[in-house]
Amino acid sequence: MLTKWLNYLDKMLETLSTEEKILAAARAEFLEKGYNGARMESIARRADINKALLHYYFRSKERLFEEVFAYFFNQLLPALRIVVESEAPILDKIEQFVHHYIDFIKRNPDLPVFMLHELRTNPIERFQLVIDNKQADFAYVRMFIMQIAMAAGNGEIRQVPPIHIALNVLSMCVFPFVAKPLLTHVFGIDEPSFNDLMEERKVVVSAFVRRALAKD
Repeated sequence: MLTKWLNYLDKMLETLSTEEKILAAARAEFLEKGYNGARMESIARRADINKALLHYYFRSKERLFEEVFAYFFNQLLPALRIVVESEAPILDKIEQFVHHYIDFIKRNPDLPVFMLHELRTNPIERFQLVIDNKQADFAYVRMFIMQIAMAAGNGEIRQVPPIHIALNVLSMCVFPFVAKPLLTHVFGIDEPSFNDLMEERKVVVSAFVRRALAKD
């Protein structure tokens, strides 16, 4: 009986390892080539498995794309949940989000350009599948927007539509990563200096938002 259980456990561990290799290969393939350019054969080669085994675990490229998109969102979700559930004032919450979000993009620097390309070239339905499957998780996004709206309604911050606050914050955080090739060329910024700049960016964006939303 013990031998049977150990054999079962070994198979489970082997399965987990194979799935992890496939997902890591898929993330690299999609980030490098986009959805349209990615190929299952290439993902199989990156994962060092054959194509038949790849299809055994993930039936289609669409399914792999959903998993990759969910992977990145799941990295950001815990930080967002902490911010939403905090009892801190709304301006402190926005600052916390700015810090978490920039850290998230620093860990995944190719993601912004990938997302912009995919949103422009592929139907929103591809992302909608993941969103629909994670309604409970995306509820934290809506809750954060509602908290900003309530803070404005209570006079805690200026009366600015929450959607514009969200767009401004996201844009100020994301744009330097999208424009990184231009920034590094024009200003002669090397990789360590860019990382230092992004650390400074946390403080600068947070201070900018505070000044923009603080009541007189």
